Amino acid sequence: MSLDIITLLNSAACDDPNVMVPASQHLTSVTQSGENCDNICSAIASCVFSNNGSLSADGRFLGLIYLKNMVFDCKNRHSVDLNVKKKVEMLFFEYISRGTENSFTNLVENIPRISGLVAEFTARYVKNEWLKNDWSDSLWDNLLCWHAWSSLRSGLKAAASFRLPTRRRAFNATVTKLLPSVINCFKSASTNLEVNIDPCIRLSKLLYSCFNLVGKIDAALVDKTKIYEDAFAVALLALELAFQSMLDAEKSPLMFVFRRRVSKLLFALFLSCPSETRDCVIEHILDRILIIVSYSGDVQSNYKDACAVKWLLGITYSVLCCKSPKYGGQVDLTEHGKRKLALWMSQPYKLPSGQISNKWTYFMMSLFEHWFILTPNELQFFTSDPEGCLSSGGISSISVGHDAKANSVYADLNSIWNVDNQASELCVCNIETIMGISDSSQHMLTPQPCRQLTELIFTIFCRLYEEADPVLYEIVQSVNPGTNKPYIFEAIMRFVQLCLPYFGTKANWITLAEQLIADGLAVGNSIQDRIGSQPMENEITSVTILTRTLSLLSRYSVQCIAPGDVEFSSLKPNCNDALSHINRFLNRPSNWDQNVFQKQLMMCIRLAAAYSLTWLLEVSVFPEDVLVLHAENDVKECETQIYMLTLLGKLIHKIDLIAYPQFITPILNTLNHLWSFGGLTAALRASILNTVCLLITEFNEFNECSSLLPEFNTLIHSSVINLIQISLYQAEENQINGSEALFEPAVRLWASLVEGLNSAWSPDLINLMPILVGDSVHLIQAGGDLSVGTSLKRPLLGRVDSGEQADVS
Repeated sequence: MSLDIITLLNSAACDDPNVMVPASQHLTSVTQSGENCDNICSAIASCVFSNNGSLSADGRFLGLIYLKNMVFDCKNRHSVDLNVKKKVEMLFFEYISRGTENSFTNLVENIPRISGLVAEFTARYVKNEWLKNDWSDSLWDNLLCWHAWSSLRSGLKAAASFRLPTRRRAFNATVTKLLPSVINCFKSASTNLEVNIDPCIRLSKLLYSCFNLVGKIDAALVDKTKIYEDAFAVALLALELAFQSMLDAEKSPLMFVFRRRVSKLLFALFLSCPSETRDCVIEHILDRILIIVSYSGDVQSNYKDACAVKWLLGITYSVLCCKSPKYGGQVDLTEHGKRKLALWMSQPYKLPSGQISNKWTYFMMSLFEHWFILTPNELQFFTSDPEGCLSSGGISSISVGHDAKANSVYADLNSIWNVDNQASELCVCNIETIMGISDSSQHMLTPQPCRQLTELIFTIFCRLYEEADPVLYEIVQSVNPGTNKPYIFEAIMRFVQLCLPYFGTKANWITLAEQLIADGLAVGNSIQDRIGSQPMENEITSVTILTRTLSLLSRYSVQCIAPGDVEFSSLKPNCNDALSHINRFLNRPSNWDQNVFQKQLMMCIRLAAAYSLTWLLEVSVFPEDVLVLHAENDVKECETQIYMLTLLGKLIHKIDLIAYPQFITPILNTLNHLWSFGGLTAALRASILNTVCLLITEFNEFNECSSLLPEFNTLIHSSVINLIQISLYQAEENQINGSEALFEPAVRLWASLVEGLNSAWSPDLINLMPILVGDSVHLIQAGGDLSVGTSLKRPLLGRVDSGEQADVS
C-alpha cells in the first residue's frame, strides 16, 4: 500500500499533465469516497511523515494537503476512525521531533512549503483537541524542546481564539509558563546572530504573539513584572545587535526581517507592559531609538529598514502622548515616569556641529534630517504625474537605482500638501489604530509611514509640550535653509506648515514664514521667466519648492496674526496677497510648448494653486469678498476633473454671486469646457449636472431682487435646457457607459429651473414638456421644437421609480 501511495502522490505532483491529471483524479476519489478511508489515511500519513527518499518534495507537500483535509475538515473528519486519527497525530509529532537540531533550529520547519503546512497542522490539532479529555499540556513543552517555533506559535494562536473565561485563564497560564523559556532561548540564540538569524526571527515572532495574544483585560500574567523586564532586556539587546551587526545585509536579506521583527516586538512590549515597567525602561528605549534614527549610514535610505524604524517611531509617538490622557489610548506613564522622561529630554548632548544642546533637540534634528526630507524619486513622481499623485491613495512602484538596489517609491500629493490637517486628524486616533494593528480594517498610514510618524511626532510635541517652540525653532535655525538646497528648503517649509497652527502668532515664526514664502515665490517667478528658454527637466526641484510655497502661503494668510492684532486687521490684506499669488499660478502660461513633461510640471503648479485655494475656502474666517476665480483647466483624469468640480461647488457656496457677478461667466465656461471633453464618463457628467443645479439653486433662492437676475435667466436657460435634453436622451439611449446615472441629476436640474423665489418662466421650457408627458409627435407638430433630434421612447412620468423622482416630477 505504501509503495502504491508514494507512486500515486509522486504522479499527482509531477509536471507531466498526462500523468498528473488522472493521478490527481484517482487520489481525490480514494480520499473522498469513504470506502477504505482509514487505510488510505493511515497509508498517506506513514508516507509523508517518514524519511522515505522515494517520495518527492512535491509529493510530500500534496500528501500533507490531502491528509490535513481528511483528518481536520468537517466534511471528512467524522469518517476517519479515532484510532487512525491518534496514529496520524503520533506520526506527525514524531516527524517534527526528528527535525530537532542543536542550533535552535528544526529542519522540518525549514523545508519550503512544508513548514507552513506543519504549522497549520499543529493549529488544527490544537483547535480540535485543546483541553479535551485526552489533552496534555506536554505538547507545548515538546514543541519548545523540538525548537518548532512556528508550530508553537500557530498552536498558541489557535488556543487564543477561544474567548470563554475558563479557556482564557488556561491560555494565560500556558503563556506564563512558556515565556521564561522562550525568552531564554531568544537570548541565547541572538548572541550568535549571524548563525542563528533564521531561528531568531521565528523566536521574535513567537514572543510577539505571546505578548500580543494575552488579553489586556484578562487576568494579568503571573509575575508579569519580572517577565516584562526580562523580555525588554533581551529585546533591547537584540535590537542593538541587529543594527550593529557586521553581517552583510545584501548577502543575508533576513537581517532586514529580523530588524523589523525585533522592533515590532519592542513596540508590543511597550504597549502591553505595566506602567511601572514602562517607567523603568523608557530611558533605555529612547537611547536606543536615538542611536538608530540618527545613524549616519544608509539605514534611512533603505525602505526595508524603514519597516523597522516605523515601529520605533511608533514607540516614540506613544511616549510623547503619555503626557496627556487625551492622547495615546491605553499607553500611560506614572508621574515618576513623566519626570524621568522630562529629565531624559533635557540631558545635555553634544551636536555634530560641536554645539551643546539636549538629547531631545538632537532626536528631533535627526528625525528631520533622516526621515522627513523627500527623496529625488518622490519629486520625480510628483512632477511627472501630478494627477495620479493627487488621486485617492496616490501612486507607488518599486524602482531600481543605479546601485541595483530596489527601493519602494510612493507619492501622494494630498498627504504632502495637506500635511498639517492630516497630522491633526491622525492625532485623535490611538496608536494601535494608527499603526494598523487594531481590529479596524482602515489603513491610517501611507506606504511612507516613517515620514508620516515623524510629522505626527512634531505635531504632538507642538500640542503638548511648552518647550516645543524654542526646540523646533532651533532646528530650523540649525538647518540654515536656502533655495540652493531644494530638498531641505521644501522640508523646512513643510515643517513650518506643521508648526504654524500652534506658533503662528509669535513674531519669530511670522518672520520666518514670510522669508520662506518670499524666497519660494522668487523661485516661482524665475520659473515663469524661464519657460521655453531651457529644458523643463531642470525645473523639477524649483517646481517642488513653488508648490510647497503655495501650500504654506495659504496657511500664512490665515494663521499668522501679529501679536497685539486683536482685531485681526491683517487677515484681509494677507488673504488678498495670497490670492493674488495663487491667481497667477492658476493660469496656463501662454508661452508653454507641447512638450509632455513641461505640461505635467505646469499642471503640478496649477493643481497646487487650486489645492491652496480649496484650503482657503474651507477656513471659516476666510473673507469671501477677496475671492478671485480663474477656472480655466486642462486636467485629463476623471477623478481630478471631479475634484475641480468640487472646488467650483465650494466657490458657489462661498461667493455672493449677486455681489460678484463677474464670477458667473468663468464658472459657466469651466462647466462647458469640462462637458465638451471627449470620452467622458457618466460619473463626471452627473457631477457637472449637480454643479449646474447648485448654481441655479443659489440664484433662485436669493431673498432680494437684483437687476442681474433677468439677465442671468436669459443667459442660462437655453443652455441648461439643452443640457437637460442631451442628458435625458443619453440616459434613455445608453449612449455612454453608465449613462443611466444621468437621469436623476438631469431631473433635479430641471426642477431647480422652476423652483425658488426668483425662478422665472422661459419659452424654452416648453421644449421640455414632451419629455415630461410624452406624445412628442403631436407637440412638435403643434409648434414645439426639440433641439435633440430623437424624442424619448418613454415620458418621464412613465419611468419614475423612486419617491424622490416622483416629488421632483
